[in-house]
Amino acid sequence: MIRPDRALRAIVSASAMAGALMLAACAGAPMDMSAGLNNGASVTRASEVRHSAIELRTLIETEGWVLNGGTPLMARLIRGSAPGETSLARYLDAAQDPVSEQMTEDARRVADLTRQTVRLALDAAGQRGAGPDYLAADLAAVEGALTAVRRSGRFFAAAAGEAGSDSETLMRALTDLDKAEHDLALAADALAERRWALRTGAVS
Repeated sequence: MIRPDRALRAIVSASAMAGALMLAACAGAPMDMSAGLNNGASVTRASEVRHSAIELRTLIETEGWVLNGGTPLMARLIRGSAPGETSLARYLDAAQDPVSEQMTEDARRVADLTRQTVRLALDAAGQRGAGPDYLAADLAAVEGALTAVRRSGRFFAAAAGEAGSDSETLMRALTDLDKAEHDLALAADALAERRWALRTGAVS
């Protein structure tokens, strides 16, 4: 049987994702789409990059896997947390025993989705068909996700330190997340370089 709190959490998370996707689509779309796109497959790939990046950022922010002085509004809506409760305290209080296994699972979720975003971003950077304006929207989404991933890495490291957990499995998961973050930064650079090359006429 699905617990009521989990059902509510799923509904709010889905709503948050839908809202983020709509906002990103409005903010990131170039004015003249036909001028920047020549290939239908490239359009699909570019859309996938943005969708994956927004999904990654939304996951981190909705779950509250960021260090802050108080619980984010979205986390309060989902879990009913007190406004003054820190994200770290809330996370450790809610984590299932053993805490290290919960942290390992959550860090792996972020790393897995980060790697997916990396793959899609590198595909988009290496394919012809998307114009510089379209790539700019992809780059903005990936950079937003990168910021969120960096914050989540600091969050999980702090959570592990606060809980006094140094299990080998958790340490491997945190190292894996750090590598995924590094790869996402490289993917963002690849998108930026491709966009610059297109704008300067170095490639077509």
